[in-house]
Amino acid sequence: MNFLSFIEPIYYEFLAKFVPQKILYKTKGECLKCAKCCRYIHCDGLSSEMEFAFLQFVHPEYRKFKLSGKDEFGNFIIICKLIDKDNICPIYNKRPSVCQNYPNSKNHPKGNLHTGCGFSIHPEKSFKDFLEK
Repeated sequence: MNFLSFIEPIYYEFLAKFVPQKILYKTKGECLKCAKCCRYIHCDGLSSEMEFAFLQFVHPEYRKFKLSGKDEFGNFIIICKLIDKDNICPIYNKRPSVCQNYPNSKNHPKGNLHTGCGFSIHPEKSFKDFLEK
């Protein structure tokens, strides 16, 4: 592993803090406790396994997840290592913020949630609205 491959994810993580969100979303609904979100988490913007390893290094709460593969668009999929066969989270009261804040536009930027999910994501403000300001 060379220095550039290590520093590149840090650089992009830093730049991401300054990118304005183009569309604002509003979440509606409630959790149906199906655990689909625990077993198939879209990671739009994650570009490599090394970047995921860096994410786990910087944010220890991500060590509870592992890479599972890629979806049809090439986005990485991560799964929770803790969820059991009965859809029970053993650390539910102390679960990571990524779980507490589900769903959000960072995990599902286009509003695509699992079929049968009790939540839905709706655009609240479009990119066009921002341009008209």
